[in-house]
Amino acid sequence: MTQPRISVAEARQMLLAAMGDALPPATQRVALAQAVGRCLASDIKAPLDIPEADISAMDGVAFTAQQAGTKQPLRIVGKSLAGHPCTTPVATGEAVEIATGAWLPEGCDSVMPIEACRFDHQQVWLEQLPQVGRNVRRRAEVVARGAVVISAGECLDFRHIAMLAALGIEQVEVTRPLRIALFSSGDELSGSSASGSQQARFDANSPMLAALLQCWGVEVSVCGVLEDSPAAIAERLDAAAQHADMLITSGGISRGPHDYVRDVLAEHGIVPQRMAHKPGQALAFGRWQQVPLIALPGNPLAALGCCVQLVRPALTHLSGTADPMPTLAATLAVPVSGRAGRSELLLAHYWVNEEGRLYALPLAKQNSHQLDALLQASCLIELDEHTSRLSEGERVVIHPLVALSGGNHGQ
Repeated sequence: MTQPRISVAEARQMLLAAMGDALPPATQRVALAQAVGRCLASDIKAPLDIPEADISAMDGVAFTAQQAGTKQPLRIVGKSLAGHPCTTPVATGEAVEIATGAWLPEGCDSVMPIEACRFDHQQVWLEQLPQVGRNVRRRAEVVARGAVVISAGECLDFRHIAMLAALGIEQVEVTRPLRIALFSSGDELSGSSASGSQQARFDANSPMLAALLQCWGVEVSVCGVLEDSPAAIAERLDAAAQHADMLITSGGISRGPHDYVRDVLAEHGIVPQRMAHKPGQALAFGRWQQVPLIALPGNPLAALGCCVQLVRPALTHLSGTADPMPTLAATLAVPVSGRAGRSELLLAHYWVNEEGRLYALPLAKQNSHQLDALLQASCLIELDEHTSRLSEGERVVIHPLVALSGGNHGQ
């Protein structure tokens, strides 16, 4: 009897139910250099004002604007440099030379840029009409002490690191990334017990999936190849479950007589499923030793497709964090055809045109074994099970595989 196929939405709903509740967040304190890509565990409040005082936005002279004009010179009584402020109060008719970023001395409320000044010995003539507050950066205009500058849950990148460093913060509390134990399967893969065979193949799935998962902010342990032995498979999964938050396998889950992963999982109550989806329809999910497990198909692009459709939402669910690379809406550059009754992911390239509109162009190669096509793809176009054809110019959902670099890259 043919096993009925489930939709992607049904598979995702069943998967999340099998995953259970989100894991209690564990945290780590790390230096800023190790914080990139990590999620902040708690709000960061500014320990100081930025700027910490009124400072000059220009090289020039500082003075009191209301008491100065262009006809009478000001007497220069000192200098204020960044890190070396002038501590002498400045009186009416006086000025100090000041550098960009230097604190304004007491008594000063304006800065005239050096190119609008004429110096003669210890005097300066202003060649532009002074204005109160001109060329001055006010204390706390960027950040005020006690304000929340970065909220809990934010995934830190170079922008956050810059602000934290400017605040003098050297370490932050971040959530520990989920720990994934990743396996491929099959004696035909190089590195297994049959690696001496002339027909051994190199394992592309584990390195590919590990790199993708790391981009999604998880910690991956590449555990090698599961041998074609039910006892060995169960033993390896048991060992990995002691230290991982999730187990992921690829291959050995279809209907072949040597798909041992499928049989082992079924013996442990994890029933294989068939999903109405291309690429990738054979999969399984459940809990192994109470640890969430997802078994992906073996063809590289099928494994990728199921990883995007199911693993990513499972990781988001378990971690309680936002999707690291959410879907986008794009305009089709050419017509596409699908098959009603199944969902499809099409390898595609996406870009922004001169008008700022997001476009997606499906690639010519779409077979699940053609890794060379993946080199040209920057996204996946999703067609739902109700779609048989879309015209050029229609809107589609895309899954970015790499960040958009900008510019007009259409063909």
